[in-house]
Amino acid sequence: MKNKIFFIIILFQICTTVFTTFIYSQNLNENTKHKYKNVLPIELIYLFPQEQLNGILIKWGTATEVNNFGFEVERSYSNDGFITLGFVQGSGNSNSPKDYTFLDTTVVKSGRIFYRLRQIDLDGFAEYSDTVDLDFPSSITLEDLDIPDKFYVSDNYPNPFNPSTKIRYSIPVNVKGEMSKVILKVYDILGKEVASLVNEVQSPGNYEVDFSDKNSASQLASGIYIYRLQYGNFISSKKMILLK
Repeated sequence: MKNKIFFIIILFQICTTVFTTFIYSQNLNENTKHKYKNVLPIELIYLFPQEQLNGILIKWGTATEVNNFGFEVERSYSNDGFITLGFVQGSGNSNSPKDYTFLDTTVVKSGRIFYRLRQIDLDGFAEYSDTVDLDFPSSITLEDLDIPDKFYVSDNYPNPFNPSTKIRYSIPVNVKGEMSKVILKVYDILGKEVASLVNEVQSPGNYEVDFSDKNSASQLASGIYIYRLQYGNFISSKKMILLK
């Protein structure tokens, strides 16, 4: 009987020790997780925008970096609805100061302009920096900057043409600074693409593109052709006639 009681006591002590160790390890893991989450991946020491002739240069620097994949540079004209302008590679892990720059060449220098960084670590977590801004005279209008206020595609000129013609179009500025890729292509009457004239993100403004046989992979025959310009949700198609 005594041996049985002794065995029960020993078994109870073992179970108590195992349970206590498990609880302690769980708490330790949770504390470690919280501690890791509270560690910022970078130590940002400065961030400021600087006006340049061809845009605005955003400069920033870090004192240290841990697990830093890189930075997305964001801009807004209203301190809301930020858009991503580009990405700058980080230094991973570093204990020495690092300097970074990004040139915003698509900015409209009118009113107040806001910038911020979205820092991304190698695990996919992201942190936002504080917002910095530049203030330009609000008296500057889109007309002063020769920037259209609406999307527009003109009839090509001359039309009919031989051997070349000009296509003019206007790209407006969005109040949030959002931009889309401009795609301008030429098709024959059967819908076959014969030339790709523009396929890139363009700043708001007025543009003119020349089209001729040289823009096509093969020499074009006389006939009717369609040029189609797409900018975001805006699409415009027009006819032109090549006479040889």
